[in-house]
Amino acid sequence: MASLFGHLAVRFGSAQAENLATEGLHYVLEGNAEARQLLARFLEQSGVSVPTDLHFSTQVSDEDGAIPDLVGRDVSDTEVVILEAKFWAGLTDRQPNAYLTRLETRGGLLLFIAPALRFESLWPQLLHRCREGGRTLGVLTSGTTWRTVSLGEGLVLGMTSWAAVLGSLHHGLVAAGELTAASDVLQLRGLTDRMDAEAFIPFRSEELTANTGRRVLQLCALVDQTIDNLKANGLADTRGCRASGGRSGSYSRPFHLHHTGATLYFDPEGWAHRGIPLTLTVGDDRWGASRAVAEALRPLGNEIPPRLIVHPEWGSFVPVRVPAGVEWEQVLAAVVGQVHEVAELIRLVPPTGSPLTGGAG
Repeated sequence: MASLFGHLAVRFGSAQAENLATEGLHYVLEGNAEARQLLARFLEQSGVSVPTDLHFSTQVSDEDGAIPDLVGRDVSDTEVVILEAKFWAGLTDRQPNAYLTRLETRGGLLLFIAPALRFESLWPQLLHRCREGGRTLGVLTSGTTWRTVSLGEGLVLGMTSWAAVLGSLHHGLVAAGELTAASDVLQLRGLTDRMDAEAFIPFRSEELTANTGRRVLQLCALVDQTIDNLKANGLADTRGCRASGGRSGSYSRPFHLHHTGATLYFDPEGWAHRGIPLTLTVGDDRWGASRAVAEALRPLGNEIPPRLIVHPEWGSFVPVRVPAGVEWEQVLAAVVGQVHEVAELIRLVPPTGSPLTGGAG
Protein backbone atom coordinates (compact mmCIF):
# COMPACT_ATOMS: atom_id res chain seq x y z
CA MET A 1 0.00 0.00 0.00
CA ALA A 2 1.65 3.24 -1.17
CA SER A 3 1.21 6.55 0.67
CA LEU A 4 2.69 10.03 0.51
CA PHE A 5 3.99 9.67 4.08
CA GLY A 6 5.64 6.37 3.24
CA HIS A 7 7.32 7.85 0.17
CA LEU A 8 8.59 10.97 1.93
CA ALA A 9 9.69 9.11 5.05
CA VAL A 10 11.82 6.76 2.99
CA ARG A 11 13.02 9.47 0.61
CA PHE A 12 14.24 11.84 3.32
CA GLY A 13 14.96 9.66 6.32
CA SER A 14 14.96 5.91 5.82
CA ALA A 15 17.50 5.50 8.62
CA GLN A 16 14.93 7.05 10.99
CA ALA A 17 11.96 5.00 9.79
CA GLU A 18 11.46 3.31 13.16
CA ASN A 19 11.33 6.66 14.95
CA LEU A 20 8.89 8.00 12.34
CA ALA A 21 6.64 4.98 12.74
CA THR A 22 6.75 5.32 16.51
CA GLU A 23 5.81 9.00 16.39
CA GLY A 24 3.06 8.27 13.87
CA LEU A 25 1.53 5.58 16.08
CA HIS A 26 1.84 7.84 19.14
CA TYR A 27 0.07 10.65 17.26
CA VAL A 28 -2.86 8.38 16.42
CA LEU A 29 -3.15 6.96 19.95
CA GLU A 30 -2.89 10.23 21.84
CA GLY A 31 -5.26 12.00 19.49
CA ASN A 32 -8.07 9.44 19.59
CA ALA A 33 -9.58 7.65 22.60
CA GLU A 34 -11.19 5.02 20.35
CA ALA A 35 -7.77 4.14 18.94
CA ARG A 36 -6.42 3.60 22.47
CA GLN A 37 -9.31 1.30 23.32
CA LEU A 38 -8.87 -0.63 20.07
CA LEU A 39 -5.17 -1.08 20.75
CA ALA A 40 -5.86 -2.31 24.29
CA ARG A 41 -8.25 -4.96 22.96
CA PHE A 42 -5.68 -5.96 20.33
CA LEU A 43 -2.92 -6.27 22.93
CA GLU A 44 -5.04 -8.58 25.08
CA GLN A 45 -4.38 -11.29 22.49
CA SER A 46 -1.07 -11.61 24.34
CA GLY A 47 -2.87 -12.90 27.42
CA VAL A 48 -2.20 -9.71 29.40
CA SER A 49 -5.15 -7.71 30.74
CA VAL A 50 -4.60 -4.22 29.34
CA PRO A 51 -6.48 -1.15 30.64
CA THR A 52 -8.36 0.75 27.94
CA ASP A 53 -7.47 4.15 29.42
CA LEU A 54 -3.71 3.97 28.87
CA HIS A 55 -1.68 7.12 28.26
CA PHE A 56 1.28 6.72 25.90
CA SER A 57 4.63 8.51 25.88
CA THR A 58 7.58 8.17 23.49
CA GLN A 59 11.29 7.76 24.18
CA VAL A 60 10.98 7.59 27.99
CA SER A 61 14.38 6.82 29.54
CA ASP A 62 15.06 5.39 32.98
CA GLU A 63 18.06 5.37 35.32
CA ASP A 64 19.67 2.56 33.29
CA GLY A 65 19.56 4.66 30.14
CA ALA A 66 17.13 2.30 28.37
CA ILE A 67 14.84 4.28 26.04
CA PRO A 68 11.88 2.24 24.73
CA ASP A 69 9.87 3.59 21.83
CA LEU A 70 6.38 3.76 23.35
CA VAL A 71 5.41 3.35 27.00
CA GLY A 72 1.79 2.91 28.10
CA ARG A 73 0.82 3.94 31.64
CA ASP A 74 -2.43 3.33 33.50
CA VAL A 75 -4.37 5.88 35.59
CA SER A 76 -1.96 5.37 38.51
CA ASP A 77 0.97 6.28 36.20
CA THR A 78 2.32 2.72 36.31
CA GLU A 79 4.03 1.39 33.20
CA VAL A 80 2.06 -1.64 31.99
CA VAL A 81 2.88 -1.81 28.27
CA ILE A 82 6.08 -1.14 26.34
CA LEU A 83 5.96 -1.13 22.53
CA GLU A 84 9.20 -1.38 20.59
CA ALA A 85 9.15 -0.57 16.86
CA LYS A 86 11.38 -2.60 14.57
CA PHE A 87 11.96 -2.70 10.84
CA TRP A 88 15.44 -3.83 9.79
CA ALA A 89 17.52 -2.62 12.77
CA GLY A 90 19.03 -5.18 15.11
CA LEU A 91 18.45 -5.41 18.84
CA THR A 92 20.26 -2.97 21.12
CA ASP A 93 22.34 -4.22 24.05
CA ARG A 94 19.49 -3.42 26.45
CA GLN A 95 16.79 -5.28 24.53
CA PRO A 96 14.79 -7.01 25.79
CA ASN A 97 16.05 -7.47 29.36
CA ALA A 98 16.34 -3.84 30.50
CA TYR A 99 12.81 -3.20 29.22
CA LEU A 100 11.45 -6.30 30.94
CA THR A 101 13.01 -5.14 34.20
CA ARG A 102 10.93 -1.96 34.03
CA LEU A 103 7.75 -4.06 33.98
CA GLU A 104 8.51 -6.98 36.25
CA THR A 105 7.45 -5.36 39.55
CA ARG A 106 3.79 -5.16 38.52
CA GLY A 107 3.80 -7.34 35.41
CA GLY A 108 2.85 -6.21 31.94
CA LEU A 109 3.60 -6.63 28.24
CA LEU A 110 6.76 -5.89 26.28
CA LEU A 111 5.75 -6.09 22.63
CA PHE A 112 8.06 -5.89 19.62
CA ILE A 113 6.29 -4.77 16.44
CA ALA A 114 8.24 -5.97 13.40
CA PRO A 115 7.79 -7.14 9.80
CA ALA A 116 6.31 -10.63 9.77
CA LEU A 117 9.27 -11.76 7.65
CA ARG A 118 11.58 -11.10 10.61
CA PHE A 119 9.69 -13.32 13.05
CA GLU A 120 11.77 -16.42 12.34
CA SER A 121 15.07 -14.67 13.03
CA LEU A 122 14.20 -11.98 15.59
CA TRP A 123 12.03 -14.04 17.95
CA PRO A 124 14.73 -16.68 18.68
CA GLN A 125 17.17 -13.84 19.45
CA LEU A 126 14.76 -12.38 22.00
CA LEU A 127 14.24 -15.75 23.67
CA HIS A 128 18.00 -16.38 23.75
CA ARG A 129 18.64 -13.03 25.41
CA CYS A 130 15.97 -13.72 27.99
CA ARG A 131 17.73 -16.96 28.92
CA GLU A 132 21.09 -15.16 29.01
CA GLY A 133 19.53 -12.66 31.40
CA GLY A 134 18.60 -15.46 33.78
CA ARG A 135 14.89 -15.49 32.96
CA THR A 136 12.87 -18.70 32.89
CA LEU A 137 10.73 -19.09 29.81
CA GLY A 138 7.19 -20.20 30.49
CA VAL A 139 4.39 -20.99 28.06
CA LEU A 140 5.23 -20.21 24.45
CA THR A 141 2.61 -19.43 21.81
CA SER A 142 3.29 -19.11 18.08
CA GLY A 143 1.02 -17.99 15.25
CA THR A 144 1.12 -16.11 11.96
CA THR A 145 0.66 -12.68 13.59
CA TRP A 146 1.62 -13.25 17.24
CA ARG A 147 4.45 -14.78 19.28
CA THR A 148 4.36 -14.69 23.08
CA VAL A 149 6.21 -16.17 26.05
CA SER A 150 5.24 -15.85 29.70
CA LEU A 151 8.09 -14.90 32.06
CA GLY A 152 6.32 -15.28 35.39
CA GLU A 153 4.51 -12.85 37.72
CA GLY A 154 2.24 -11.58 34.94
CA LEU A 155 5.15 -10.55 32.70
CA VAL A 156 4.85 -11.37 28.98
CA LEU A 157 7.21 -10.82 26.06
CA GLY A 158 5.51 -10.71 22.68
CA MET A 159 5.97 -10.01 19.00
CA THR A 160 3.42 -9.01 16.39
CA SER A 161 3.45 -7.46 12.92
CA TRP A 162 2.85 -3.91 11.77
CA ALA A 163 0.17 -5.18 9.40
CA ALA A 164 -1.70 -6.84 12.28
CA VAL A 165 -1.58 -3.79 14.58
CA LEU A 166 -2.49 -1.19 11.98
CA GLY A 167 -5.03 -3.41 10.24
CA SER A 168 -6.88 -3.90 13.53
CA LEU A 169 -6.79 -0.17 14.30
CA HIS A 170 -7.97 0.85 10.84
CA HIS A 171 -10.84 -1.63 10.76
CA GLY A 172 -12.04 -0.57 14.22
CA LEU A 173 -11.75 3.16 13.54
CA VAL A 174 -13.72 2.88 10.30
CA ALA A 175 -16.43 0.88 12.08
CA ALA A 176 -16.59 3.55 14.81
CA GLY A 177 -16.88 6.36 12.26
CA GLU A 178 -13.50 7.83 13.24
CA LEU A 179 -12.53 8.47 9.63
CA THR A 180 -9.84 11.10 10.23
CA ALA A 181 -7.93 8.80 12.56
CA ALA A 182 -8.50 5.90 10.16
CA SER A 183 -6.95 7.99 7.38
CA ASP A 184 -3.93 8.72 9.60
CA VAL A 185 -3.51 4.99 10.18
CA LEU A 186 -3.56 4.40 6.42
CA GLN A 187 -0.76 6.92 5.98
CA LEU A 188 1.26 5.13 8.65
CA ARG A 189 0.44 1.81 6.99
CA GLY A 190 1.98 3.18 3.80
CA LEU A 191 5.30 3.62 5.59
CA THR A 192 5.22 0.27 7.36
CA ASP A 193 4.23 -1.60 4.19
CA ARG A 194 7.15 0.04 2.42
CA MET A 195 9.51 -1.00 5.21
CA ASP A 196 8.03 -4.51 5.33
CA ALA A 197 8.68 -4.90 1.63
CA GLU A 198 12.27 -3.71 1.92
CA ALA A 199 13.18 -5.46 5.16
CA PHE A 200 16.17 -7.77 5.08
CA ILE A 201 15.09 -11.40 4.85
CA PRO A 202 17.65 -13.64 6.57
CA PHE A 203 19.51 -15.95 4.22
CA ARG A 204 18.52 -19.59 4.13
CA SER A 205 21.35 -22.08 3.89
CA GLU A 206 20.08 -23.39 0.55
CA GLU A 207 20.28 -19.86 -0.90
CA LEU A 208 24.02 -19.67 -0.20
CA THR A 209 24.96 -22.68 -2.31
CA ALA A 210 26.51 -22.57 -5.78
CA ASN A 211 23.05 -23.12 -7.29
CA THR A 212 21.98 -19.54 -6.58
CA GLY A 213 25.01 -18.09 -8.36
CA ARG A 214 24.51 -20.57 -11.20
CA ARG A 215 20.92 -19.34 -11.68
CA VAL A 216 22.08 -15.75 -12.01
CA LEU A 217 24.67 -16.74 -14.61
CA GLN A 218 22.07 -18.75 -16.50
CA LEU A 219 19.62 -15.83 -16.59
CA CYS A 220 22.34 -13.57 -17.99
CA ALA A 221 23.19 -16.27 -20.54
CA LEU A 222 19.49 -16.43 -21.43
CA VAL A 223 19.61 -12.73 -22.29
CA ASP A 224 22.67 -13.28 -24.52
CA GLN A 225 21.32 -16.35 -26.30
CA THR A 226 17.96 -14.68 -26.91
CA ILE A 227 19.70 -11.73 -28.58
CA ASP A 228 21.88 -14.14 -30.60
CA ASN A 229 18.78 -15.99 -31.77
CA LEU A 230 17.02 -12.77 -32.75
CA LYS A 231 20.09 -11.58 -34.65
CA ALA A 232 20.42 -14.88 -36.49
CA ASN A 233 16.81 -14.56 -37.62
CA GLY A 234 17.22 -10.95 -38.74
CA LEU A 235 15.00 -9.46 -36.05
CA ALA A 236 17.58 -7.80 -33.78
CA ASP A 237 20.26 -5.36 -34.92
CA THR A 238 22.96 -4.74 -32.29
CA ARG A 239 25.22 -2.43 -34.33
CA GLY A 240 26.34 0.43 -32.11
CA CYS A 241 24.91 -1.29 -29.02
CA ARG A 242 26.90 -2.50 -26.03
CA ALA A 243 26.01 -4.80 -23.17
CA SER A 244 26.07 -3.19 -19.73
CA GLY A 245 25.40 -3.86 -16.06
CA GLY A 246 23.84 -1.85 -13.24
CA ARG A 247 24.49 -1.33 -9.56
CA SER A 248 21.50 -3.53 -8.67
CA GLY A 249 23.15 -6.48 -10.43
CA SER A 250 21.28 -6.08 -13.71
CA TYR A 251 22.68 -7.18 -17.07
CA SER A 252 21.26 -5.59 -20.23
CA ARG A 253 21.56 -6.00 -23.99
CA PRO A 254 20.20 -3.10 -26.10
CA PHE A 255 19.22 -3.67 -29.72
CA HIS A 256 17.18 -2.23 -32.57
CA LEU A 257 13.80 -3.92 -33.00
CA HIS A 258 12.22 -2.78 -36.26
CA HIS A 259 12.21 1.03 -35.88
CA THR A 260 12.40 1.03 -32.09
CA GLY A 261 15.12 0.90 -29.48
CA ALA A 262 14.71 -2.16 -27.24
CA THR A 263 16.63 -3.62 -24.30
CA LEU A 264 16.41 -7.12 -22.86
CA TYR A 265 17.83 -7.36 -19.38
CA PHE A 266 18.19 -9.51 -16.31
CA ASP A 267 16.43 -7.40 -13.69
CA PRO A 268 16.99 -8.35 -10.01
CA GLU A 269 14.83 -5.45 -8.85
CA GLY A 270 11.91 -6.57 -11.00
CA TRP A 271 12.53 -10.13 -9.85
CA ALA A 272 12.23 -9.02 -6.21
CA HIS A 273 9.06 -6.96 -6.74
CA ARG A 274 7.19 -8.88 -9.45
CA GLY A 275 8.71 -12.34 -9.33
CA ILE A 276 9.88 -12.07 -12.96
CA PRO A 277 13.67 -11.90 -13.56
CA LEU A 278 13.73 -10.73 -17.20
CA THR A 279 12.30 -7.52 -18.65
CA LEU A 280 12.06 -6.13 -22.18
CA THR A 281 11.89 -2.36 -22.59
CA VAL A 282 10.82 -0.74 -25.85
CA GLY A 283 10.97 2.93 -26.79
CA ASP A 284 11.50 5.12 -29.83
CA ASP A 285 14.47 4.64 -32.14
CA ARG A 286 16.67 6.48 -29.61
CA TRP A 287 15.45 4.41 -26.64
CA GLY A 288 13.25 7.25 -25.37
CA ALA A 289 9.66 6.95 -24.16
CA SER A 290 7.25 6.71 -27.08
CA ARG A 291 3.49 7.18 -27.14
CA ALA A 292 3.28 5.26 -30.41
CA VAL A 293 5.06 2.25 -28.91
CA ALA A 294 2.89 2.33 -25.79
CA GLU A 295 -0.25 2.43 -27.95
CA ALA A 296 0.96 -0.46 -30.12
CA LEU A 297 1.66 -2.58 -27.03
CA ARG A 298 -1.70 -1.83 -25.42
CA PRO A 299 -3.03 -5.39 -25.99
CA LEU A 300 -0.41 -6.65 -23.52
CA GLY A 301 -1.67 -4.18 -20.93
CA ASN A 302 -5.24 -5.43 -21.38
CA GLU A 303 -4.29 -8.97 -20.39
CA ILE A 304 -5.03 -10.36 -16.92
CA PRO A 305 -2.58 -9.97 -15.29
CA PRO A 306 -1.29 -7.14 -17.52
CA ARG A 307 2.03 -7.59 -19.31
CA LEU A 308 2.78 -3.93 -19.87
CA ILE A 309 4.08 -1.14 -17.62
CA VAL A 310 4.29 2.31 -19.23
CA HIS A 311 6.54 4.95 -17.69
CA PRO A 312 6.29 8.53 -19.06
CA GLU A 313 10.07 9.00 -19.08
CA TRP A 314 11.58 5.52 -19.41
CA GLY A 315 9.31 3.88 -21.95
CA SER A 316 7.29 0.67 -22.10
CA PHE A 317 8.28 -2.30 -19.94
CA VAL A 318 7.21 -5.85 -20.77
CA PRO A 319 7.94 -8.47 -18.06
CA VAL A 320 9.28 -11.59 -19.77
CA ARG A 321 8.02 -14.82 -18.26
CA VAL A 322 10.53 -17.64 -17.76
CA PRO A 323 8.81 -21.05 -17.84
CA ALA A 324 9.50 -23.47 -15.00
CA GLY A 325 10.07 -27.21 -15.12
CA VAL A 326 11.29 -27.39 -18.73
CA GLU A 327 14.64 -27.86 -20.48
CA TRP A 328 16.91 -25.00 -21.62
CA GLU A 329 15.81 -25.15 -25.26
CA GLN A 330 12.19 -24.70 -24.25
CA VAL A 331 13.07 -21.82 -21.92
CA LEU A 332 14.97 -20.07 -24.70
CA ALA A 333 12.16 -20.65 -27.19
CA ALA A 334 9.61 -19.20 -24.78
CA VAL A 335 11.64 -16.02 -24.19
CA VAL A 336 12.39 -15.58 -27.91
CA GLY A 337 8.69 -16.11 -28.63
CA GLN A 338 7.69 -13.28 -26.30
CA VAL A 339 10.10 -10.90 -28.02
CA HIS A 340 8.64 -11.98 -31.38
CA GLU A 341 5.17 -11.19 -30.04
CA VAL A 342 6.28 -7.67 -29.08
CA ALA A 343 8.01 -7.25 -32.44
CA GLU A 344 4.80 -8.06 -34.28
CA LEU A 345 2.82 -5.52 -32.26
CA ILE A 346 5.28 -2.69 -32.95
CA ARG A 347 6.04 -3.62 -36.56
CA LEU A 348 4.19 -0.60 -37.96
CA VAL A 349 5.52 1.97 -35.49
CA PRO A 350 7.30 4.71 -37.52
CA PRO A 351 11.04 5.38 -37.11
CA THR A 352 10.52 8.11 -34.49
CA GLY A 353 7.67 7.63 -32.03
CA SER A 354 5.96 10.52 -30.28
CA PRO A 355 7.28 10.87 -26.72
CA LEU A 356 4.78 10.33 -23.94
CA THR A 357 5.83 13.67 -22.51
CA GLY A 358 5.20 15.58 -25.76
CA GLY A 359 7.41 16.96 -28.48
CA ALA A 360 9.62 15.12 -30.95
CA GLY A 361 11.05 11.82 -29.78
